[in-house]
Amino acid sequence: MIKLLSGTVLNLSSRESTLIPPTDEIVHLRWKEEPGYILVVEKEAIFQTLCHSAFADNSLLGKKGVIITGKGQPDIATRGLVHLLSQELPLRIPILLLVDADVYGLEIASVYKCGSIKMRHESHSLTSERAMWLGLKHSDFRRFHIDPDSLLHISNMDYRKALHMLSRLGDRFPSDWKDELTRLVLMRRKAEIEILSQASPTTGCLWDTARSGPALIPYLLVKISEVLTVM
Repeated sequence: MIKLLSGTVLNLSSRESTLIPPTDEIVHLRWKEEPGYILVVEKEAIFQTLCHSAFADNSLLGKKGVIITGKGQPDIATRGLVHLLSQELPLRIPILLLVDADVYGLEIASVYKCGSIKMRHESHSLTSERAMWLGLKHSDFRRFHIDPDSLLHISNMDYRKALHMLSRLGDRFPSDWKDELTRLVLMRRKAEIEILSQASPTTGCLWDTARSGPALIPYLLVKISEVLTVM
């Protein structure tokens, strides 16, 4: 539940989306049940798929979650809410980022975690340093049997942008993120989240128990469960 200065109360649902209000209008957040994780999704279409399946209530994870989307490059309200959650929720509750395995997806992830150049003066209220990149990653391709022939070629613009990001972010970029971005540059391949429809698992009993649903669902069950295990 989100209570606003106006007195309006926004009740969150696992199946229906709620428009994110400006952070300065939020009085407080209140939970009937503390969430087990926060999942921030790059694409609205993927977000709607997860809402349609009520993924946030999936019992296989043992904990309910909260799913947020910035519909691509996130606006100030979305970044502000993710920041607020990162400040108010205990560290045992991970904030996970699901983006495309390309330079633009990683740029979106970096905006949530490190901030943007244009708004660096407000980064203290718009960044979430403890946000974790869940996927999609190049390291997932082999593990989940994604056909190499289905990967997309990166363009020269992608290549230059990747090199620029590696140079610009420097020490602010986590080492594993740098490794993934470097791999993208070397492989000259990328993938969108939708490619998971062609994936098949090599590990994880959770995947097997959810095999009848969209491939995205079991992928997230495996990835999120692994994070929750070590939190």
